[in-house]
Amino acid sequence: MQKASLTWHTEVRKVDDLVPYEKNPRTLSDKQQKDLEASITKFNLVEIPAINSRR
Repeated sequence: MQKASLTWHTEVRKVDDLVPYEKNPRTLSDKQQKDLEASITKFNLVEIPAINSRR
């Protein structure tokens, strides 16, 4: 039996439309959040985030 291959595509989403995964063990302190925001503002996104559209 052959497995179906994944088809990846890129689409633009608004950050406000994203829903955090409630079981994500990673949390950010206030300082880490501010540092992340500053980094994204300065460098933009280095990698495109992966989004699970089935949730």
